Amino acid sequence: MIIKSLLPVVLVLQIFFFGRLTASDVETGTEKVTVQFMGASGGMKVFDKSKPERWIMVQQEKLEELSSEKGKSNKLTMTNGDWTALQKRTTGDIDTYTTTYTKKMDDTKFSLTAHISTGESTVTEPIPCSGCTSGAGFCSKTISSGNVTEVTCQEDEPSNTCPEGFSKCEESVVIPKDELKFSIQISDWPFLSKESKLIYAIVLKQKDSGGNNVTESGKSTKRLEIADGGYLVLPSSGKIVGGNTTEDIEIGISTEIQGSKFIINFEFPYFEPGTTLYYDPNLGVSTEDDPTGGSGTENSAPINSAPYVGLLMVFLTFLLFN
Repeated sequence: MIIKSLLPVVLVLQIFFFGRLTASDVETGTEKVTVQFMGASGGMKVFDKSKPERWIMVQQEKLEELSSEKGKSNKLTMTNGDWTALQKRTTGDIDTYTTTYTKKMDDTKFSLTAHISTGESTVTEPIPCSGCTSGAGFCSKTISSGNVTEVTCQEDEPSNTCPEGFSKCEESVVIPKDELKFSIQISDWPFLSKESKLIYAIVLKQKDSGGNNVTESGKSTKRLEIADGGYLVLPSSGKIVGGNTTEDIEIGISTEIQGSKFIINFEFPYFEPGTTLYYDPNLGVSTEDDPTGGSGTENSAPINSAPYVGLLMVFLTFLLFN
């Protein structure tokens, strides 16, 4: 019977479609590039739409303290985190999409916020307030009386609205057109000593997995060029926020090859408990030879296969019972 012959097809298609859709998988793009935020791994992949075989991917490798105390170390497992739902912000004819990957360990929090935009845009990211005389958080209120200035801070969650009279502490970030811009924040790392260093490592991949095809250039900003058209722009400075003042810091950047892995290591200095490290590189694929040119919003909406699944199931139900 047709019902018996089609039931396996229905089951297979249900598993195929619904098995691919998880709450932590996010995908979006612009007219020129597609970006995938890869589930609980915290990975990110950028495709050139004109040449789908041209892509670059970043995977989370490690976050580990290098301690001066031999045999002692703190580390945070970078997988099994969560991406937030994709948020869309429209300014004029430019759409910017944002999502954040978060991983926690006791009081320590690692977050990676990623943006992709259909045109160059400027967004703000909430950061812990610096210079608080009372309280702590992402919102502050300044009251001056004579020669005395009081800065009161509140609100532990960056996404929450500030109380009346308070304003959000923020960092302005320029999002280049068709590039994946991301920033990381690391809060309350439990350093074993002030001499320790914190190493954040990512794995850079492309279609050919050719670590030897990466060319490095630059000093204050390191640019890694990949022969197949990808690039990663890495500033050598960051900042510590949430303390008495905002502190600019130098960041060491090194690369290494381990088997098929091309690894980029970022070396961060010690920062005090209750403070947060903030750093913002960006990632892209070259689309200069894309014949379409320009940017647009027509293909920029998040990709959602649910409507297609629904139509498919209606069609198969019709076949089963007719």
